[in-house]
Amino acid sequence: MRLVIPLTGTLRADGSGDPDDPVRIIPVSLGDLAWRAVSFDFEAGTVEVEAEVPQHNGEERLAYEARSASVLSDAQAALEHTADELYALTGAARLKRKDGME
Repeated sequence: MRLVIPLTGTLRADGSGDPDDPVRIIPVSLGDLAWRAVSFDFEAGTVEVEAEVPQHNGEERLAYEARSASVLSDAQAALEHTADELYALTGAARLKRKDGME
């Protein structure tokens, strides 16, 4: 499943993150999800991630499928807010741009 998550931190003019305030996702709980970044949209201040629920050792298929559906549903619900709402809920600052970036 793909999710779009707002970013926080400071982006420098050369496109790198500020070591004192690295670019990262906002502090939102995604439960028991494993995720990897697929693409960054620094203009929008978001990252698209591919998320999946890892299967636990010895977990039966039906139990995994039920848990997976629940975890993915919870993650979607957590992100069913506007970016403004997510920043307000988490207390995170919007992605900042440094050194002359707009």
